Amino acid sequence: KFKVYEQELIRYNRSKNRGDSPLPIEPPRMMLFLPANNSSAGLIQCLHGSGGRGIMAETEADTLSNALKQDWGGFSDLLRKAFHHEHISYSRKGKRELINIYSPQLAVLLSGTPNQVLSLIRSSEDGLFSRFLFYDYNSEIEWKEVSATYDGVDLKKHFDSLSTRVCQLFEFQKDQ
Repeated sequence: KFKVYEQELIRYNRSKNRGDSPLPIEPPRMMLFLPANNSSAGLIQCLHGSGGRGIMAETEADTLSNALKQDWGGFSDLLRKAFHHEHISYSRKGKRELINIYSPQLAVLLSGTPNQVLSLIRSSEDGLFSRFLFYDYNSEIEWKEVSATYDGVDLKKHFDSLSTRVCQLFEFQKDQ
């Protein structure tokens, strides 16, 4: 639908008599994964375009907490409403825009450190804390090697030798 819309928009913009045809209407963008780095209005539009459903998954809880701290991003109330599938409405005078999401279904999955949780949930008073389930894993401290190796092979050395061989083959071919 979006590709058809883009083609119609190109035709409309190229048309010399734009008044003869209506401006194409942009279809809603359906997404399964909704960005946490979002504004309140943006989150509502993402949810609305996706039929009121979505998953907000971030590897860093700071992504959500930073958005919630912004003037444009304070959507803690939307997270609380979505938890209970409560009606979310949005209206703006400028574009004469009205959006209703009657039974939002939003899942939020975050990972982070205890300090990131403190940044996200500053108080238990607004109710956001009670809408999250927390898992805390205690594990033995263990060194994890993160160097570029595979099955004991140093990948940097391996690809360096391969690149040297490719250069030799290139030079050989060039000389022929």
